[in-house]
Amino acid sequence: MLRYRLLTFDVNNTLMRVRNSVGDQYRKVAKQFGVNIKASDVNREFRIAYKDQLCRHPNFGVTTSQTTEQWWSEVVHRTFHAAGCDCDKETLDNVSSKLFNNFKTSQTWETYPEVKEMLIFLNRNGIALGVLSNNDERLMSVMKAVDIAEHFAFILPSALAKCEKPDAEFFNMALERLNIEPGLCAHIGDNVKLDYHAARAVGMDAYLVDREGTLIEKHPEVNPVHVLSDISDLEPLIFMQ
Repeated sequence: MLRYRLLTFDVNNTLMRVRNSVGDQYRKVAKQFGVNIKASDVNREFRIAYKDQLCRHPNFGVTTSQTTEQWWSEVVHRTFHAAGCDCDKETLDNVSSKLFNNFKTSQTWETYPEVKEMLIFLNRNGIALGVLSNNDERLMSVMKAVDIAEHFAFILPSALAKCEKPDAEFFNMALERLNIEPGLCAHIGDNVKLDYHAARAVGMDAYLVDREGTLIEKHPEVNPVHVLSDISDLEPLIFMQ
């Protein structure tokens, strides 16, 4: 007998990842426009620019009336300038536009090795699947590009929902879509605050994907039973014991 009727998933670092690294993707596009920059420098400065942009303009600009492309363009400009690039605005605008479109495609994204097989397994067992991701409106295009969109009953990026994890409202949207009680649902992600604690706060079960094996050491409050090395570890957990 099934334990869950609905499983919701985070996306980034749970179902899929950027190929190589963000820095490598930025470096390759920059080179097309005659700009040379180190991937390691981009990775370092991107993390800072991205976090700061989320603080200044939460949820990809939804709360401050920015378009998604404007939001990401600011991240790109700040990342390149902080990494030591002194190229002109027009060049960086072109780099930003190219990156924005590239990040819709499978050239930039890939699923983890076990993901497609596990999604097929869950579908065959009659469990509804959904996506709850702090992400912009390109998410559907990305998931189609990596060939996993068809496995999900709904895909809900925060920019379209106009709310984001860890807000209870975001999780409740998923429950209301399929009219399922939270006790029959579980959420799977990689962030202790945004995925684990937030889902449990609305009454859902929650599991954390820890591909590096370091989560319990950093977060001893998390029950080790709720930690997965990858999503294939879900297989025995979906059935009643």
